Amino acid sequence: MFDKLRESYYIMRIIIIYNLVWLVMRARNLFRVFFLMVCMLSSNAARADDLAQSIVHMLDYIGVDYKKIVEEKKIVNEAEYAEQIEFSGQMIQSVAKLPNFPEKNVVQSQVGALKELVDSKDSGDKVADVASEV
Repeated sequence: MFDKLRESYYIMRIIIIYNLVWLVMRARNLFRVFFLMVCMLSSNAARADDLAQSIVHMLDYIGVDYKKIVEEKKIVNEAEYAEQIEFSGQMIQSVAKLPNFPEKNVVQSQVGALKELVDSKDSGDKVADVASEV
């Protein structure tokens, strides 16, 4: 009788050890999945942050330099004006790529209005005002 009891005791220990090993292996896999998700989320946040910084840089550039490039609806420097057109278009695309946030629609419309002002060679003061509002 003690032999059967001892045998069932060993079998139960083997089953418990097997289940513990299985849980540890599963936990390692879950940890790997969790780690990959954290890495992906942090890289997405870093990309969004880089994108936002480039938008701010382009806004500063257009807001400051536009006055020197267009005066009284006349282009003073063609190459610089072409760059202003390019940057204002890039800003629209960059804002669209940003993750959703409450004011995203407002920012998109402001950047669109800025592009229209640059395209129509509007006054430097208006462009600077809109660029600073964004």
